[in-house]
Amino acid sequence: MKKFLIASLTLSLLRNITLGQDAPPTSATASASPAGTEETERVVVQSQEMDITRESIVPSLGATRYTVGPDRLDSQAEGENAPFNQTLLRFPGVAQDSFGQLHVRGEHANLQYRIDDVLLPESIPGFGQVLETRFADNISLITGALPAQFGFRNTGVIDIHTKSGAVFQQGDASVYGGSFDTIMPSFEYGGVSGKLNYYWTGSYLHDGIGIENPTGSANPLHDDTDQYRMFG
Repeated sequence: MKKFLIASLTLSLLRNITLGQDAPPTSATASASPAGTEETERVVVQSQEMDITRESIVPSLGATRYTVGPDRLDSQAEGENAPFNQTLLRFPGVAQDSFGQLHVRGEHANLQYRIDDVLLPESIPGFGQVLETRFADNISLITGALPAQFGFRNTGVIDIHTKSGAVFQQGDASVYGGSFDTIMPSFEYGGVSGKLNYYWTGSYLHDGIGIENPTGSANPLHDDTDQYRMFG
């Protein structure tokens, strides 16, 4: 019995010694790692989750939506330099009177304007252009049987979604000119800084026909206009 116990203890000790010799030392494993660090490429992820969530706030139940995207805005006559009213006239059922006001489906005014789903507090006058086509990424006309969320101005809703610095990461400057001493320099600049994206645009317009000529003369009198606009 004693010989059997001694033999068992001897085999157990030999097995532990063998396993200890096969295990690699920790220091050797640590020394095998590379000494330098490799730089990783910066990856920018663009998510449309916020835009989708924002769209759900303003539903278009029972209404009809017509949308003009960035490609059509660029390809229209005068491109992004086109007056905002001229861009809206491309929607079906929209007409403009001699005063400059827009009418949807024959209604008198009663339009509301939204920029990134934020309602503008006052109606846009037709006497002068307040908004610009340049800062719009897409423009939609919502008309029809509008739900109660749209309030009392329910003839139509001009829904404007602006450009974002996450997409427009560049700078751009241009000069547009034409008849009646028309000249309009403009600029755009956008980008991303950390978690902040920004977009700015500005323009200056001078021409000799600020309002429609009330007489039959080819050259209107006292219609010179100078307009400064900025959006960001």
